[in-house]
Amino acid sequence: MSGAKCRRQDNIEERYLKIGERRASQGVALSDLCWAIAMTKEHLWEFLQLQGFTRSPVEIYGEMELVRLLDRFFDCPLCFATEGYEQHIHMQN
Repeated sequence: MSGAKCRRQDNIEERYLKIGERRASQGVALSDLCWAIAMTKEHLWEFLQLQGFTRSPVEIYGEMELVRLLDRFFDCPLCFATEGYEQHIHMQN
């Protein structure tokens, strides 16, 4: 996903830049921050699956679209949190 697509989500950008900065200031490893966001996406997907797709062709298509949207949504926060983390580290050096 390009940064331009993510940039349109200003509230997400601001929130996750701050999260990245805060985690860096707390000494959280960048890999732990990335894993936390990835695991949040995975847990959300597992919850949605438990809500019961009956697997008709239309529902399978809907499920695939939902996966795409979840990936798209979580890509931006991951990138913004990493940027915020790196900005904090750079300011400390």
